[in-house]
Amino acid sequence: RDPTLFFRSVPSSGALYPLEIYPIIFNVEGIAPGVYHYDALHHRLNLIRDDDVRAAVFQGGLSQEMFRTAPLVLVITGLFPRVQFKYVDRSYRYIMLEAGHLGQNLYLTATALDLAPCGVGAYFDDDFNRVIGVDGQQEMTVYIMCIGARQAA
Repeated sequence: RDPTLFFRSVPSSGALYPLEIYPIIFNVEGIAPGVYHYDALHHRLNLIRDDDVRAAVFQGGLSQEMFRTAPLVLVITGLFPRVQFKYVDRSYRYIMLEAGHLGQNLYLTATALDLAPCGVGAYFDDDFNRVIGVDGQQEMTVYIMCIGARQAA
């Protein structure tokens, strides 16, 4: 086995892992608010913006209340060049399938931590691409998940 290969817990066509995760943190204990990028290789968060983006996130999320109140919003992007060289026209399909696999893992993990996850399909792609600083062509938003505390029953 090649020791330079780095695998993840989500299935990926060709083990190319075209997804990136951008946590937007508003109110999480122990972590400063900001827009981060998850570095999967080193298992760490890298701060990319520390300004207040709540209004932009709320607007980009079609003014859905969960975007105003969620302590954490995960923006998942697809990096298309990572798969296009190999899968050409099937690249879009494979990225979307992988986003679904990742979304399921996020649901399972958040639920196991007694949190309330909510995958979101209604959002303005360009708004979120701007918030996280991606071009919307080579890398673009493909899935968003809000995560918060469970409501008392």
